[in-house]
Order: sequence, then structure tokens, then C-alpha cells
Amino acid sequence: VLNTGVYKGKLKLAEQVVAGEWSVQAFVGQQMLTEKIIEVKDYEPPPFELALDIPSYVTLNENALVVGVRARYNVNSPVSGSCVLYIIPERKTAIRKTYQLENGNKEIPIYLYEIGRIIQNVIVNVTVEDNVHNIRTLSKMVRVVAHLHVISMPSMSYECHEPNEVFLYRALIYNYNGDPIDVDDNVFVTLNPGTNGGAETFVSHVNDGGYIDVKIKCSNYRTIMVSINYEGSQKSGKIELKQRNDNNKEGIHVSTQFPTIDGPMEVHLASREPFPSFVCVIVGRGNIVYSNIIEVPNGGWSQTHTFFITPTYEMMPEAHIFVYFIKRGNMVSYETTFSVKSAFKNTVS
Repeated sequence: VLNTGVYKGKLKLAEQVVAGEWSVQAFVGQQMLTEKIIEVKDYEPPPFELALDIPSYVTLNENALVVGVRARYNVNSPVSGSCVLYIIPERKTAIRKTYQLENGNKEIPIYLYEIGRIIQNVIVNVTVEDNVHNIRTLSKMVRVVAHLHVISMPSMSYECHEPNEVFLYRALIYNYNGDPIDVDDNVFVTLNPGTNGGAETFVSHVNDGGYIDVKIKCSNYRTIMVSINYEGSQKSGKIELKQRNDNNKEGIHVSTQFPTIDGPMEVHLASREPFPSFVCVIVGRGNIVYSNIIEVPNGGWSQTHTFFITPTYEMMPEAHIFVYFIKRGNMVSYETTFSVKSAFKNTVS
């Protein structure tokens, strides 16, 4: 009954409502007074965005990593609902945890003892369902590493042209995200020639690109181990040092890199002229300490010959080797100097 000319009421819709245009009509008796068209549409839950704030890398010495869940509708209002977290380690069974969002957010700790304190990839899967059953799922991978940085130490070989020659060995240190480390950070470099000498450690720094250049002298070393220690992590690289190969060049060449007393010293003679034999003379400390005529197999046709000499104490620390032969009435000669590693002649007890 309209006492004021205004009617207000509620109409309960059926459980299954067909989408489309619906008509609301007002009658007085059999007479329709007015009609209102209403469009009924299928309900679509408002979309929301799901974001995960999770580190790409976590170190073994950390206690836990924190997964930050953030769910927002397009109008930036927080989502109310549940959050299901699946943690999938490499060597353990998956872990499932359920939480309720708090103002659209949730911070969830994942403890390393739960997933295993080993170097591995861990998949973190998060599913959020709001109160009207709108669902979003997002996954990310976390890498468990020993350190948050990488030390790249290549092994290499270098051909030395002379004992005092200096060359550069280059290593690279960078963070797992690809950025170089801070140029002000101390990097400890150790050069260890092994049995040939004592280890040397010094402090250095990387350049803007994360590279560290180490100056190395050839000296008399065959191998040098280069170790870099940075913030508790260490990596090593091996450098093989080789003497320049002059065997194919004309002249007399001592091929043994570090001659020692009573050890075989390889010597190579190369000439532009073929020779059947030659004379070899070694002078040490101003005296002739070795003299010999060396016959060459298939003599007369060879232009190269390799032979061995056993160094003596009289050749320490340096000696001069001179070879010559006569060809068509002319003397062809070659000479060079070699060093012999110092050693005691007598045993001290």
C-alpha cells in the first residue's frame, strides 16, 4: 500500500539467473504504470595482480630466505584470501604451507634446514585465492649457493721469451646478479711457484669491470699457482710457463729450461749449412770446462742436431757454449749463454 506514493522493497532472484535484459514493471490493478529495463550480466570477479618478492640467490650460511607475497586488485586495493606456498627442493619432498593474507600481503620465512643446506635450485610456487574464488599462481626459482659472488680463474700457458719478462694474468670477480664487486674491496692474491720458490701474498683490487690484473714475472718457474681469496671464498688457476721455442731458428739453443748439476741438458743446433760433425766448447768462470767433437748420424746432410751435455759445478752459475764446424773452407759458428742452478759441491753435516 502506497501511503506516500513511494514503494521500496526487495526481490529475491532465482539461484540460476539467465543473463540478458530483464523488465521491472509497476501495476495498479490491471494497469501498468511504468517499466524499467535491467541488464543482467554474468559475474566476473575483479582481476588482481600477484607479485613475489624473493631473492634469486641465498648463501649456505644464511638461516632462512623470506618470500614476500603481495596481491592487489587493479584498483590497488588489497586482496583478502588465502595463500598456499609450495616449496620444491631438489633432494627433498615438496613442502606445503597455507597462510591468510594480511591486507593483501604476507611474508613467509623458508628455513634452510627445511630444504637442505646444500647447493641446489629450489622452486617456490605461490597460489592466492580471494574470497570470491579468483585464483592466481606464480612461481620463482631460488639458487642456494656457497657465496653470492663468483671468482673466474682461468688456467693458461704462457711462452716466456726471457726470464725477466712480465706478463698479465687476468681473473674476474662478479656477483651472481652479474654486477661487479666494489672496487674498494680487498682481494687477496697468492702466487705460489711450488717447489721452485716460496708463496707470495698481497692485496689487490678489481677495476670497474670486476677484473683483477696480476703482474707475473717469468723468472725460472715452470708453473705458478694463482689463488684469489675474496670474502671467505677462494679459487685457484694454474699457469704453465714455457720457454720460447727457438729450435727452428738458426743457432745453438739450450732447450732444457732449468739445467741442474748432473742432470741431462738438452742442446739443439740448427744451421743454414748441412754439417757432418761439429766442435762444442763450454767456458765456465773463464776456463774451458768442456770440449768435444760431436759426430752427426747421416753426416753431411743434416742441418739440425740435438745432443745432451751433463752440467758440472764448473759451469755454475753461468757458462758460455760455443760450437763451430768448417764448410767449404769457412768456419760456421754459433754461441749462447746458459745458467745452471746453484748447488753445494760438498755435503754439509
